[in-house]
Amino acid sequence: MPVIFETAMFRAHWGFTRIEPHKNKKTGDIGIIEPNVRAIEDELANTMVQIEQGNWEIKSTLPLIASEYATHSTINKQMDQSYAFAYGYGAPFTDGIIFLCQRKTQVSEDEFAAREQTRLVQEATRKAERIKAFETEFPITEKRKLLGGTIYIFKGMEYTNKTIAEAERNEILARMK
Repeated sequence: MPVIFETAMFRAHWGFTRIEPHKNKKTGDIGIIEPNVRAIEDELANTMVQIEQGNWEIKSTLPLIASEYATHSTINKQMDQSYAFAYGYGAPFTDGIIFLCQRKTQVSEDEFAAREQTRLVQEATRKAERIKAFETEFPITEKRKLLGGTIYIFKGMEYTNKTIAEAERNEILARMK
């Protein structure tokens, strides 16, 4: 029986909390931004249950870093004078984590052949989409000169003969196939 390796990503996201102190109109206010500690344990436990139930093996982890930026200002107007006070702060924090997991699975010959056929069809579709995108993004355009004659433009290069421009395009397309 053939053995295949499957790969999956699991994401645990817990966000952040902001602790706001009492607002003071004279000195402004300062907030504290920190990871949502209450949600971290729940998210990690749920993700680990999924990983263990699927018999996955963790190969890599990637922390997700986010940031929050806030500004505060205070304006004080009096009869003969006025002043303003402003400040800003930014806070990076760990927003979540991604687990890259892999598992080894034995499959039957028929299932392996079906998976291989699906993979080949997907690969052919991707190649066809790439070629179509290339042809629409880089067409061969014709430009007439003021004093007669025609030049052909392909990927920003000017060619005096359309056959040469098509040969260049066909060479690139052959490498893409």
